[in-house]
Amino acid sequence: MRHVLFIDDQPGILSGLERMLCPMRSQWRMTFVCHASEAIDVLSAEPVDVIISDMRMPDVDGVALLREVRARWPETVRIILSGYADQGAALRSVPVAHQFLAKPCDPAVLSAKVQDAFDLQDRLSRPELRRLVGGLSALPSAPRSFSAITEALSEPEVSLKNVASIIERDPGCATKLLQLVNSAFFGLPRQVTRVSEAVAYLGASRVRDVVLAAEVADMFHCSTPDLAMIVQEVNEHSALVATEARQRVKPRFAHDAFTAGILHDIGRLALATIAPETYGPIERKRQAGADLVQLENAAFGANHTDVGAYLLRLWGLPLSLIDAVARHHDEETLSPDDHPIVVAVAAAEAAAEAAATSVDGQSGGTDSGTDSGTDGQVDLISEASSG
Repeated sequence: MRHVLFIDDQPGILSGLERMLCPMRSQWRMTFVCHASEAIDVLSAEPVDVIISDMRMPDVDGVALLREVRARWPETVRIILSGYADQGAALRSVPVAHQFLAKPCDPAVLSAKVQDAFDLQDRLSRPELRRLVGGLSALPSAPRSFSAITEALSEPEVSLKNVASIIERDPGCATKLLQLVNSAFFGLPRQVTRVSEAVAYLGASRVRDVVLAAEVADMFHCSTPDLAMIVQEVNEHSALVATEARQRVKPRFAHDAFTAGILHDIGRLALATIAPETYGPIERKRQAGADLVQLENAAFGANHTDVGAYLLRLWGLPLSLIDAVARHHDEETLSPDDHPIVVAVAAAEAAAEAAATSVDGQSGGTDSGTDSGTDGQVDLISEASSG
C-alpha cells in the first residue's frame, strides 16, 4: 500500500486532513505528524512515497525539511501545502518542492495530486532512475518564473500586473516573451514593447506556458561537448515540431500544440543531464540510424518520453500536453478520438524525422540547417510562421 506522510505543526489541521481523506484509507497508508523531527524518524524507518508538508513551522520550516528529504530520500515526491499568504514562501520552495498547493485545498484536488504522484512513480520502472531524477537540483522542480506565475494564478483574483512583474524580474524570460509575442506566430498588427502589454494580450495562463518554454530552453547547462550538441539539436528540432504541430490543429488548440512541440523532447535533455557519459554514445548511435527509444530503454529502463511526461506531470501542466509528450513517437497507434494536440505533435514528430532522414541521406550529415544562435529557437518559429 502506498504511504503518504503529512506534516503540520497545528494538530487541528492534521485532524481535518485525516477526516477529509478518510475515503482514501483503503488505498493509502497515511501518517500524520506535527514536527519535522518526527517526519525524519518516519522516513528513516520506512519508505514514504509522497510527503506533504506545511511551510511555516516553529522548529524546522517546510523548505528545510524538504531539502533534507531531497538529499536523503530523493525518490519521495515532495509537496508543499501552505496558506494563500505564503507567496514568498512558494518561491523559496521552488528548488525543493515538486508542487506547491494552497490552503484551503479541495479534497478531490489533493487526492488527485497524490494519485498523480503515484502514477508518476509507476511511469519510471526503475527505482534507480527515479532517484536520479528526483535528486537533481534543477529538475524535476519547475523553473522559477513558471512556478511563481503558477502560484500567482492560484490566487482567487489573478492580477495581470503581478504576473507581469514576475516576468520583468527575469530579463531572459522577458526578452523571449516579447520576441515570441512579436513573431508572426501571433500576427499582431503592431510591435509590443512592454511586458505588461504582452501579458494583457496573451492572458496569464498562456503567458505561463510561454515562460515555461523559454525557461526550459535555458535550463540545461552545456557541461560537456556531447551535452552541448544534444541541447542544440533538441532546441532546433523542437522548434520545427512546434511550428508543424501548430499548423495541424484548429486555432483554439494552436498555442497548446506549439507549447507541446517545444517541450516534447525535454526528456532527452533530462537524461543527457542525468547521465552525460551514457547518453552521449546513445545520441551518436541515434544519428547513425539506431532507434533512440530502444537504446534508452536498454540503458535506463525508461525512455525520454517517460521522463518528459514525468517532469510535465510534476509541474502540473494540462493532461493534453503531458499525453502529447508521452506519445509523440506513437503516431501509428493514435486514433481520431485522441486529443488533437496529441495527434498533431506525433504527426509533426514523424514529419520532422522523415525530413531529417531525407536531408541526412542527401548530405551525409545530421545538420538540420538551422541557425544555432541564442535566440535561434524563436527566430526559427518566426520565420516558419511567416512562410
